[in-house]
Amino acid sequence: MSFLTREKSIVSVQALTDVMTVRIHYDNIQILYASSLAFSTIGRMLTEGQYIKRTKRELAFITKTARERYEDVSREHPEMIRHIPQKHLSTFLGISPETLSRLRRALSTMIN
Repeated sequence: MSFLTREKSIVSVQALTDVMTVRIHYDNIQILYASSLAFSTIGRMLTEGQYIKRTKRELAFITKTARERYEDVSREHPEMIRHIPQKHLSTFLGISPETLSRLRRALSTMIN
């Protein structure tokens, strides 16, 4: 949001694993959009994809239980379950670390 409004962000992001990032100045991307229909289309498609992803996440918090959210992440992003510390994973899921431990224990009991 801060990129589009050109205001200072009120949040920060910290990578928990190695990542590759791309940095582009707002004015430069506007020049690309104005000069090329292809860049404009790519930008729109990326934005639409992020909108869908964010909306699905917000809906999951409203419509799904903590267990269902955990199962979704386990199925769709198993690498997160393996590599992200439990305290960060619980924050991502919107639950306490203790609740995540209980969920994991209950699910592993069901599997075994």
